[in-house]
Amino acid sequence: MAPGIVIEIEKGNRKEGAHLVLAKSSDVSHQFFRFKKSDDYYIIETFQNTGNVIDVLYSKMVNENKIQMHSFNGTNAQKFKLIDAGEGYISILSSIDHNFCLDVTHSGTKPGTKIWLYSRNNTSAQQFKLIGKNYLSQSIKYAEKFCLNRNPEYESKEDNSTNFCSQCLIAGGVDPDPIWKKGEDAFNKGIAKTLYNGIDYEYWDLKKLDVDEVKAKYSVKSEKVLLFVGRMEEQKNPIYALQITNEIHKRIPDILLFMVGDGSLLESARKYANDNRMNEYIKFLPANSDIRELQSISDIMIAPSLWEGLSIAYIEAQKMKTMVFSSDQVPYEVDMGYCKHYPLGEPNTWINGICDYLSEKSRDITLENPQRFDIKETSNKLL
Repeated sequence: MAPGIVIEIEKGNRKEGAHLVLAKSSDVSHQFFRFKKSDDYYIIETFQNTGNVIDVLYSKMVNENKIQMHSFNGTNAQKFKLIDAGEGYISILSSIDHNFCLDVTHSGTKPGTKIWLYSRNNTSAQQFKLIGKNYLSQSIKYAEKFCLNRNPEYESKEDNSTNFCSQCLIAGGVDPDPIWKKGEDAFNKGIAKTLYNGIDYEYWDLKKLDVDEVKAKYSVKSEKVLLFVGRMEEQKNPIYALQITNEIHKRIPDILLFMVGDGSLLESARKYANDNRMNEYIKFLPANSDIRELQSISDIMIAPSLWEGLSIAYIEAQKMKTMVFSSDQVPYEVDMGYCKHYPLGEPNTWINGICDYLSEKSRDITLENPQRFDIKETSNKLL
C-alpha cells in the first residue's frame, strides 16, 4: 500500500456488514485492529466497536467476496492465518481455504478502495504490514479531545463518567466490558466498596458565616438570589442559565443572579444579558470569587450542564442548604436532598420548578445520608 494509507472500517461505520477499505492514516479507533490468537489462527478484532471482528461474507471462498465487520460468532469465516510475505509484510489467509486471502481491489491505492477476498497470487495487493501502536497514548489523545466536548458518535447515558471512561479504553484498544464486570463482581462479593469524594464539612457550614454581612458585601437586600458557578464553556451551558433566569424574572421581578466563572463564552453571556436588558439583576463575577460566601446567600444554584461528572460544587452547595437545579445529564447520586434534576429539553419545567421553589415560605429540607460526602468519613475508610 502507498505511504500513509491504512485499512479501516469504512468511515467508522458501526453497523454489521460495514466494509473494510483503504484510508489515510488519522489515528482513529476504526483504523485499529487487534490480532487475537485462536489455536493456529487469528481473530481480527475491531477497536471501534468491541465484540465485532473481521468476517468473510457467508464463508464463501470465491473471488471478490466481501470482507466485512460482523459480530463474533466463532466460525471459521472469522479466523485467519498469517504468513510471512517478506520484507516485513504478511498475507492474511482465510482459515477455510488457504488459497484465498485478503486483497486490495484491483491493486488500488486511493482512499475508499475496498478490501475483498481473492485467490492468492503473491502480488503486493495481498501484502500488508502490521504497525504496533502505543495504545495508552491513543487513550490520552481521546481524553484530551473529548473531555470538554462530548463525542457525538456515542449516545449520552445517565452515568456519563463511566461512559467516557469506556470510550477512552476503547480508543486505546481495551474492551471495557470485562473490566466493569470484574468491578461489579467485586462489589457483589463485598470485596470493593464505594468511596465518595469528600468535602470539608466543617468549612462548608452555614453557621460559620455571618449571612447579613455577606449580603451587605454583595449588595443583596431582599432579592431572591440565583447562582451559576462554572467555566463559561459549552459544557456548562451558561446561555441556557441566562434564558431560564430571563423567564423567571418575568414572574418574580425581585431576583438577582450571580454568574461566576471565566471562559470563551463569557462575552457571549454578557451580550445576551445586555441584549435582553438583564444587567440590572445580573452580576458577573470572576472565577476566583468566594464560592462559599455566595452559596450562603443564594436560594438556588442553576446547573444546566450538557454533561458532567459527580460535581463537588453541587455537594458543597447542598451542604450550605442551597437548592441545586441540575440537568438530568448530571449523575443522580449527587442528590443529598437539595437537588432536582430536569431535562434540558423542557425549559418550562425548569422555570416552573424554580419559581415554585422561590415562592415557598418554608424550605425545611433534611439532607439525606449527609455523612457520605464528609472528608473525615472518607478518610476513615482508607485507614
